[in-house]
Amino acid sequence: MTCEDMPSETDRRSRETFARSIPAYASKGGASLWAACLVALSLVASALLPSCTTAPAGTAIIDEEELNAPPTPRAPRVTSSFGGTHRQSLIVGRVWYQSFENRLLFLDPQTGMELLDLELAPRGTTGVVSDFAVDGSRVFVVLADDWVVELDATEVRETKVVNRWGRAEITIAPRFVSIVGEDVWVSGNGGAIRLADALPHGAVPPEALRDPKFEPVRPEIFLEGRMAGRVVPAKGGPVACVGRRIFRVADGSYLGSASMLVPAPDSAGGGYAFALQATEGAQVGLMDESFRERSAGAVPGLVHSVRVFDDRFFAVNDFEVATWRLEPKIDASADGSSSGSDVVLGAPLSVPVKGARDVAKVQRNRFAVSGTFGRALYRYLPEGDRPGDTFYWSRRLPGRLEVSVTDRRRVLAASREGVWLYLIGEEAEMSDKPIEAPDRPIIAAETAWGSAKIDESRETVTFRIGDRAQVLAPSRGGLVSGLGIADGRVWVGHDHGIDVIKYDQTTGEVYSEERIRLDGPIVAMYPNRVGGGITYVSRFSGFGVIRLVDLDDPPIAAKGTRSAFDATRAAEAAVGESRD
Repeated sequence: MTCEDMPSETDRRSRETFARSIPAYASKGGASLWAACLVALSLVASALLPSCTTAPAGTAIIDEEELNAPPTPRAPRVTSSFGGTHRQSLIVGRVWYQSFENRLLFLDPQTGMELLDLELAPRGTTGVVSDFAVDGSRVFVVLADDWVVELDATEVRETKVVNRWGRAEITIAPRFVSIVGEDVWVSGNGGAIRLADALPHGAVPPEALRDPKFEPVRPEIFLEGRMAGRVVPAKGGPVACVGRRIFRVADGSYLGSASMLVPAPDSAGGGYAFALQATEGAQVGLMDESFRERSAGAVPGLVHSVRVFDDRFFAVNDFEVATWRLEPKIDASADGSSSGSDVVLGAPLSVPVKGARDVAKVQRNRFAVSGTFGRALYRYLPEGDRPGDTFYWSRRLPGRLEVSVTDRRRVLAASREGVWLYLIGEEAEMSDKPIEAPDRPIIAAETAWGSAKIDESRETVTFRIGDRAQVLAPSRGGLVSGLGIADGRVWVGHDHGIDVIKYDQTTGEVYSEERIRLDGPIVAMYPNRVGGGITYVSRFSGFGVIRLVDLDDPPIAAKGTRSAFDATRAAEAAVGESRD
């Protein structure tokens, strides 16, 4: 039917009159009243048809009310991610606790089966899990530089958050958490504090915070202004490493040299396992309770962890798990007998593991190993017909990526640990395809409102808007690795994540709209074909997609995880102390 064929107003009145006459007609003609009513209804419906438009077919219908409504605030958020680095492993009882990006995994140490994957904050809003400590059913977790979270793991599959402390409460940038006697210590950039001295987040009513006369409780800071490592027990009071030196926490007195200290069990002669890091490698070994070296060996590269299990000492770097058998020290007497009081390192043994970060004991002869490669279970010596020196279970994940290339639907990325093919927005799998010509980072970019270029030092980005220039540095310091353009914004990749730079037409200046926290540097950023935003490749945080989402939308949890945060906490984490 064409527009001209539609009934006129006169036709509609005629049909309405005709419809009113149908009952009388039906009674005279013998037709059923029901059929008459159907005819009447069809005529009335045609009379009420909306007025005709002459707009071409397919023209969009505009809702004036929606058009005039204020725009919904939107912000960049990580909407999906895959991969990342496993950092710390700890097996207590029947649970393998494993840190993984912004998550804490609870695993079965015998099989590697996942019991719980707990996401502690929305991806990109906080630092990664840099450390954790287990005290019975309580687990204290550090989200690097941002939060300390206390979990109740009485029922592992129902683990829940019971307390949390932010930068405002603990006053330092947390990196480590330690349990010394009855005290929980938090240390990091700025010193060390007893957690009991800090009020949990939300303990002070909002109205008190708004009171100008309110004085918040500030915990006492020890080793103030320094980068303090884990706090460990010692005679005369707890100690911590600052750089390559050991200091007593209470008074800051110097006690010896080490970059890392771990209390050693009595079977290893007591005292401490230590590492003393240098530029090209590290000295590792055993110290007595007075921090005097008893026995030591050398390990190349950066040492991430030292451990003592049963009769073996372990040191973990990026490409091996080095281990020494612990042996009694032979007295240099005439009979060559053992002194029985000292334990020393025997002959070294190397287990090659690309990307290793930590090791934990499953049972005698079996160990859990984790790192940028993923996580695995290892058998040292043969057990019956089962071979030794074997990884008998593993879960590979992309945790170290150095170069990449894309066809805008998939990303192929690689490092010395392997090649991964990532289906954008989904998951990645290992590939045997080589990358012959990797994509180069973008150092200069043009937008509708101006241009951006990375300076030669890679410490800043210069934005030019017309005849004006504006210089911005990465939000958390470090070096700029590349630029991306999407959604009218400039995306600046750097050592600690991505800064999303937006142009303000009112002021004529650019500003950082959002700061996405990732363990960089960022290898590449690719504009998405559909849906806006970018796909990122990060050196140590794997793959992911960032899009603009409504600020009112609930936080997005990683696929397959259980979230330990709600919308309120997520919003606070996104704009909280990480902005300081």
